[in-house]
Amino acid sequence: MKNIVQRLLFLIFADGCFVAAMLTAQSGLQVIYSLQTQIKQKLEGNPVLYRASYDARTEYSVSWQELAARMLNGPETDVSIDGYEIEAESFDYNTFDFARIRRNDYAVTYQYDLEGSICKVSYTSR
Repeated sequence: MKNIVQRLLFLIFADGCFVAAMLTAQSGLQVIYSLQTQIKQKLEGNPVLYRASYDARTEYSVSWQELAARMLNGPETDVSIDGYEIEAESFDYNTFDFARIRRNDYAVTYQYDLEGSICKVSYTSR
């Protein structure tokens, strides 16, 4: 009888430890999920922080095909291609002379305004 009581107490103790471990793990996962959600919202809400990783590269470049594709989609900001200035508001891909884009790779640099947003993208052929 004494042996059965000891086993029962051990099983109750083991079950209690298991439940406590599961509750702790669930609580930890909820904290991690909420932190991940907060960080994701902050990154998506701040375009400069999101785009800063591209500018941090020492040699960020695009091919002429990628540059042409970006121009077909319409630039979001003002663009400079080897000194040729293009305003985003007045750009029309139907009238743009794509022969101006030489078949080279282009180094990309960003210019920021006072608020920290990208206001101009410059492409310089290599």
